Amino acid sequence: MCCRRLTYDAQRRLQRASQPATGLRIDYRNNAHGQRIRRASGQDITHYLHDSQGLRVALALPAQPGQAARITERYLYAGQVPVAWLRYDSHGDANLYFLHSDAQGLPRALSDSRGHLAWRAEFDAFGRLLREHGGPRPSPRYPGQHADPALPWHDNGMRTYDPGTGSYLEPDPLGPQPGHDAYGYAAQRPRQYADPAGMLLYAFDGTRNTPASLTNVWLLHQLYPGGGSYQPGPGQNAWDAATASRATHIIGAQWERLLADLAAAGRQWQQEPAAIDLLGYSRGAALAQHFANQIAAHVSNQRFWAYDPLMGTVSACVDLRFMGLFDTVAQFGVNGRDNADYLLGASPAWQWIAHAVALNEHRYLFPLNSLAQGQGNLVEMPFIGAHADIGGGYLSRDTPNATRGDLSDVALAWMHWQARAAGVPLAPLPEAQATVSQPLLHDERNVFYRKTGQDRPVRHADGSPWLHSQAEHPGLGATGRNEVEAFIERLPDWMHTPGSVVGSVDMAAYEQWLARQMQR
Repeated sequence: MCCRRLTYDAQRRLQRASQPATGLRIDYRNNAHGQRIRRASGQDITHYLHDSQGLRVALALPAQPGQAARITERYLYAGQVPVAWLRYDSHGDANLYFLHSDAQGLPRALSDSRGHLAWRAEFDAFGRLLREHGGPRPSPRYPGQHADPALPWHDNGMRTYDPGTGSYLEPDPLGPQPGHDAYGYAAQRPRQYADPAGMLLYAFDGTRNTPASLTNVWLLHQLYPGGGSYQPGPGQNAWDAATASRATHIIGAQWERLLADLAAAGRQWQQEPAAIDLLGYSRGAALAQHFANQIAAHVSNQRFWAYDPLMGTVSACVDLRFMGLFDTVAQFGVNGRDNADYLLGASPAWQWIAHAVALNEHRYLFPLNSLAQGQGNLVEMPFIGAHADIGGGYLSRDTPNATRGDLSDVALAWMHWQARAAGVPLAPLPEAQATVSQPLLHDERNVFYRKTGQDRPVRHADGSPWLHSQAEHPGLGATGRNEVEAFIERLPDWMHTPGSVVGSVDMAAYEQWLARQMQR
C-alpha cells in the first residue's frame, strides 16, 4: 500500500491507482450510482455495462483508430450470483463457461460447455486467492465483487475491497456505526454473511440511549444478519434531550444510508426485492414512523424511486417488510411544539408493524402515540412496566453489576417473535436475554407526581390529541392496569418512597396474562 497512490472522485469512489516505482497507472470512471463503468491502463481501455443484478458486459475499446470496439465478456446470473460466463476471443467467437460457487456465492470452480473442469481455486475466509489451477480466471468474487486484473483488490459497488486485510480501502461513506468497523466487511464474518449491497436494517434508539445502554433496539440490531444502520437516540446534551434537536440529522443520516443501500440493491437484488426493516424506541419509534412514511412516499408498485444530487436516480424493487416499535413517544421541540414537522402514523404500505406499549408509564412528558385504530397490518401489545421496562436501558455496560431489572426482556422476546414471523432473519436470542431473572417494576415519577396521580396523555397515530390520560384507553388503560396489579408485589409505601424501583412481578402469572392478551 505504501507504494501506491490513490485518487478519489467526488463520490469517494476510487478514480486512479498508480505505482510510481513500476509506472503502473490505472484510471477508473464511475457512474452516479457508484458503479464502475470504465477502466483504463495504458492502451487497454474497457467499458462496463451493469443492470439490476450486477456487471453484465465488458467492452474493450480499440487500441488503434478505425478499429471497432468488441465485447469481451458477458455474465448471466441466478439472483445476485453469476452462474455463466461468455468469454469472447479476438474474432468475436464466444466460449461458454459455468461458474460453481459455494454457499456464500464465491466462485470456486469453472467448467466449460462440455462439462470439463477448466479452472479451480482456493481462497481464504476473506476471499483472497491462495492457489489456482487452469484457466481462464473469472473476475467474480463474493456477491457484488469483481477482482481487478492488475491490483489485489475487488470492486464492490460503492467501495473497493481488499481481501488481503478483509476490509475496504474506504470507510463507510456515511460514517462509522457503533460496534462496527467502518472499514469492515460483512461484520468481519464473511463465511457467515456476504455484503453485496450494504445495510439491511435501520434502527432508531431512544433519548440518551447508545449501544452501552443495551436497549432492545440495540440488542435486536445485533441479531440482524450482516448488521444494519443503527442511530443512537437524541440527547447528546441537555437541550437535545429535552427537544430532540438532532432528530432531523438522525433522519438525514439514515436517509443517505438508505439511498446508498438501495443504489446497490437496484443493481444486485432484482430477482428478490430489497427487504427493508425498521426498529425504534421512544422518540426513535416516532422517527422510525417518519422514516417509514418517507420511504413509502417514494414507492410505487413495489419500486422505490428517488433522486439524489450525488447518486442521481436511485431505484430498486423493495419489500417494506417489518417495523418493530417500543413505546412510541413523539416529543419534538419544546413540549412537542415541532411534532407537526414529522410524518407520524402507521403506513398501510408496510407488511407488518408491531408496537410494544408500556402499561405502567405515567409521566406527562412521555405521551403515548397509539397506533392500533382499526388498521389491519399491525398489532399493539401492552406490557407491564414503565417506559424502559419495555424498551430497555436499565441494565447497561456502564453498570455491569446493576440489579435494576430485566423486565424489558419480555417485550424483547415478543418483538423477536414478531420479527421472525414476518420473515426477518434474526439470530436466536442470547441466553442472557432469553429469561427474566430480575422482574423489577419501575416508576420514574417523583413522589409528588405519584401522590397526585399524574398520568400521561395518549395521542392518535398521527400525533393529534386523543385522550387526557392513558387510563382512559380501552386496551392500554385502567382495565389492563387493574388486571396486572393482582400479580405485582409493590414495595412498602412505594408511593411515598424515593427511588424508581417500586415492586416486582410474578412472572408465571404475567405469562398467563400475556397469553390471554394474545388471544384477544
